[in-house]
Amino acid sequence: MQNQRQMDKRPVLVAPGPLTHGQRGQDKGPVLALSCTGPCPTRAGQGQYRVSQDKGSVPCSPGHRTGPYGTVQQNQGLVVQDKCPACDGSGWVERHDGYLGLDHVTMVPCPDPAGVHRAVEIERLSRISGLLPEELALRLDDVSERGDTAGTETLSMEALVQRQDTAAMLELARRFVEEPWGFLVLHGRYGNAKTLIMQAVVNEFRERHSVVGTYVRMHDLLEHVRAGYAPNAEDSARARYERLKSLPILAIDEFDAARMTDFAYEFRTAFLDDRYRLAVTRRAHTLFAMNCDPADLPGDLYDRLRDGRFVIFHNADFSMRPAMAW
Repeated sequence: MQNQRQMDKRPVLVAPGPLTHGQRGQDKGPVLALSCTGPCPTRAGQGQYRVSQDKGSVPCSPGHRTGPYGTVQQNQGLVVQDKCPACDGSGWVERHDGYLGLDHVTMVPCPDPAGVHRAVEIERLSRISGLLPEELALRLDDVSERGDTAGTETLSMEALVQRQDTAAMLELARRFVEEPWGFLVLHGRYGNAKTLIMQAVVNEFRERHSVVGTYVRMHDLLEHVRAGYAPNAEDSARARYERLKSLPILAIDEFDAARMTDFAYEFRTAFLDDRYRLAVTRRAHTLFAMNCDPADLPGDLYDRLRDGRFVIFHNADFSMRPAMAW
């Protein structure tokens, strides 16, 4: 088994500890092998986890126990398990590359076979956004449309932008979820569903594309990063910035409403540029909502938002709030 593993050129991921048994080569595509972290009645805790695109992760044999998953927490309807069975919460596993009979080992990020790291990150981001359970459950089909909605799904992007109403904005959001294009900027009067649509888009991304993202107001985004400078902060301002900067999907509401201190101005400029660089390579996507015309923003910000690959949409509908009823 050891010689076979060393001579195989495909990388194998294992948690710290020897890989003592299990079969390889029966699934199509790359195989990740993760040793368990708990007591096993047959292999003394060194059982192999197999992870493949079609089968997910399975134990080494019937009766194999994977060990403790940690404490289960409830937060706004999300179930969070705080210990990963692959990396034991460290976030890293060993990568073994067998080549020419040599066993080369490097540490790589945990592939998160049980989804624990993803669940923890979603729970953390839900605290930043401050969304209620009902808002976390919101989907685009829950947003009420206004005006003539017939045929919006057949209109071109240019025709949707020219309509300047909530129905067209909703159709743009649906297309953004299906095939995102970097930046989607929504602006217009108060109360015409910009916020609801942004919240729903993030929820749809999380459900359809299995990615981690969040909705956040610009003021709360600034406060979250600034709080990282406190001596007793859980993590540093830099760590918070980097984590938010690299989210696959991010919706920033009230982008024009935060008070522009020196810190806020520098943060907004740097953060938008970082998100722009990820957007043009389709590595991350961002929605912005504001009441002002984006052209009124500082020139360097507006120039990035109006990139021809992105969409700026003006919703001219009046507020729907006066017509709302229980």
